[in-house]
Amino acid sequence: MSTMTPVRLRPVSASRRVTFFDGGNTADTNAAAAAHFIGGIQSAQNQADLRHMRECRLVVLRRPAAAAAGYTIELKYLAAYSSTPADFATIGREAVSVNAVDANTMYETGWVRLLSAARGDVVVVPIASGGNGSASPNVGLVYAEFR
Repeated sequence: MSTMTPVRLRPVSASRRVTFFDGGNTADTNAAAAAHFIGGIQSAQNQADLRHMRECRLVVLRRPAAAAAGYTIELKYLAAYSSTPADFATIGREAVSVNAVDANTMYETGWVRLLSAARGDVVVVPIASGGNGSASPNVGLVYAEFR
């Protein structure tokens, strides 16, 4: 007679998408060089339970309008809401960011391992930097995927 050994199952985590901008045309007016919320919109912050997630990627659709050569959008996280962009930290083992210079272009980072500290119930937000203070790039769709 054979005996069955119980199998220990790991929880299955589904992938998750967090949308920050849904495809409209959000202007990042006079985009600054310093880290800032895209278009000054603090409400783009989203609470996300990432406890069972291991990787993330950022997808950005740049819309028409010029951007400075160094214009970058990076996905960042923090344990709680903050009105200060500099409070947010890098979410991945490497920066989850795109240099979003060209208009009418879809950018994506590829999958990046999450930092251990980011694998919790956290606030995530795309943070822009690298502007020149005069160009006003537009973004359309901006979302992050987690798996």
